[in-house]
Amino acid sequence: MADIQRQFESFHDEIKLKRFKENKELREKRDIITSKIKEGVKVKFEEKGENVPEIEFVDQGSYAVDLGIVPEDKDYDIDEGVIFNLYKEDYPDPLELKKIIRDILNHHTNTSPKIKNPCVTITYLSENEPLYHVDLPVYLRSKYNNDLYLAWGKEYSSDDNKYWDIADPQGLKEHIRNSFTDNEKKQFKRVVRYMKKWKDICFAPSGSARPPSIGITIAAVDLFSYKQTYDPITGDFKDNDLIALKHFVSNFKGRFISQWDYELEKKCFYS
Repeated sequence: MADIQRQFESFHDEIKLKRFKENKELREKRDIITSKIKEGVKVKFEEKGENVPEIEFVDQGSYAVDLGIVPEDKDYDIDEGVIFNLYKEDYPDPLELKKIIRDILNHHTNTSPKIKNPCVTITYLSENEPLYHVDLPVYLRSKYNNDLYLAWGKEYSSDDNKYWDIADPQGLKEHIRNSFTDNEKKQFKRVVRYMKKWKDICFAPSGSARPPSIGITIAAVDLFSYKQTYDPITGDFKDNDLIALKHFVSNFKGRFISQWDYELEKKCFYS
């Protein structure tokens, strides 16, 4: 009889982003970019005759919490938060600092950096295909509290779609890291990676239908339960990823509710 758990763990080993290969290259790309940003910010602010702000970088995303998978399109990514020691009240346009980073990195690769809603993205190509990309969200603090605020908005966003959005990247990392015991955490990571692989296979790389990885991860923190089954032959309890995965998916689906959009109904009816 097939050992289902062994099959699950073998599959997990295939999709897991290995730390000693791909991540080493990503770290090197990150370090080059962060050094260039520091140097570039110094030049930009000195040219304006302003004090050069201190900058802090914080690892984010799946890389930071060890939940990465090998992507279907082989476009590996890393998220590196850029925290300026400045106040958001002095920067009413959240895109101002994002544009500075964009300009600093403008000729860093063969493709121009893009200002997206949550970040500035740098893409590395190999034979005209995406190989790596580094996402750089920008944060400032407030004069009135110590909270972090994310610079939200694309380059040509309307004023309504450009704003400072309160955020806690470090708190989110700690929440994910500290929610489970060591044994529970291993199964938790496997289940999250199974779901991320499902997402990669079942949804197009772009478009609003694709569920965000961070959404899957946060949902798993709240809805995942560690599952084991008793092995009567060995007398031991062993991890059961199949039951854990089914339990999480069932709980996840149970959080969705159907709601009728009356405004859309009227629009369709009278159009």
